[in-house]
Amino acid sequence: MKTEIIDYFKEIKFDEASHSYTVKGKNLKPVSYVLKDFQEPFDEQKMAFLVAKKKGISVKEVLDDWHKKRDDSCILGTNVHLFGERFALDKTLKPSNGYEEAIAKYHISLPEYIRPLCLELQMYSNDWGIAGTADLLFYNTKTDEIHLRDYKSNSDLFKNYKGKKLLAPFEDLDDSPFNKYQLQLSLYQILFEQIGYKIKDRALIWIKSDGTYEIFPTKDFRDRLIEHLNKNYLTRLFSQELGVTPAKFIINYRLNDACQQLASTTKSIAEIAQSVGYTNQFNFSTAFKKAKGLTPFEWRSLYR
Repeated sequence: MKTEIIDYFKEIKFDEASHSYTVKGKNLKPVSYVLKDFQEPFDEQKMAFLVAKKKGISVKEVLDDWHKKRDDSCILGTNVHLFGERFALDKTLKPSNGYEEAIAKYHISLPEYIRPLCLELQMYSNDWGIAGTADLLFYNTKTDEIHLRDYKSNSDLFKNYKGKKLLAPFEDLDDSPFNKYQLQLSLYQILFEQIGYKIKDRALIWIKSDGTYEIFPTKDFRDRLIEHLNKNYLTRLFSQELGVTPAKFIINYRLNDACQQLASTTKSIAEIAQSVGYTNQFNFSTAFKKAKGLTPFEWRSLYR
């Protein structure tokens, strides 16, 4: 089974420095970037200005502090995953800090029939153009089932900033690290199950600096994620074939229809705007001029 899994994804390449995935020279979107589709864009400069004003320090000081914390978090995450990968294969290794101690305790707690199947498995989908790395896949020799696990070391796993929600189709979820990780694990499951094997369940292993850990099962969001991925895939295919997005194509179609009506009918501009899907004449005129370089009145004048 393991050989088959690794062979299926053998074409993927990962560049650590740029955190980028490629397959046969084609760039793929990391799963972490897919998650940004469901978050409001973060205006770093604007937020840094507000924080700096509140604290009475410079914007540069705020940004430097944020960037240091981000870099420290990345280093911690990398070290945690490296130790986890090594300890899963060699339980004689000695932890050097609380996080590693937590990982060791977790692995030691597992029964003999739960065995590592794949560690740090890099997976991808060419159709959807995405890729990601799953921390742990365990095989249950008693039940013949596969379990997906992921280490997390955030100190604020459930923090929800100002009660924000994620964006559609996940507007029912709080914008918290935990919920984003739930989506992340569902995406990993989608990528893995392309092979034909099924994952029984998913869980986060929340490791802490004091050497303890907690296990949080995660919900299954595959249906909504697959619908989102398919929509993006069809949009990409459409754009490749016609050179424009579906939304732009529809706008162009409507405005071309408006051009015909302006040239060949006596309908008012308001009537034409409404007939091509615009309820507001001002919005119609703005869109028309942006696309055609002339106002609807100027366009009509060319044919009078």
